[in-house]
Amino acid sequence: MKLTGLLLFAKLLVCDLLFTMGKGAVVALIQLYFVLRFHLLPGPLGVIFTISGLAGGIFSLTAPVCQPCMTSLPLEAAQPKSAKIEVNHAMLCYDK
Repeated sequence: MKLTGLLLFAKLLVCDLLFTMGKGAVVALIQLYFVLRFHLLPGPLGVIFTISGLAGGIFSLTAPVCQPCMTSLPLEAAQPKSAKIEVNHAMLCYDK
């Protein structure tokens, strides 16, 4: 049983490792892409990355404030029927 869990952990870890390495390569090479494609100098490119980083940070910090406005929509219609059955089954098992 332990070997199966360890094997599953290794499979998940390898996938996450490849995904993270790919993201790192994209982040490292995106500056080179902008320089070669749009002939941007490092100064304006730094300003663009700074503004996008600040915008991402601001939106991340204000997301909890906007969350009540976004969740006023009924979510039951968006869920597949199988999810509702699983939730109900879990609730029935919990009550016992």
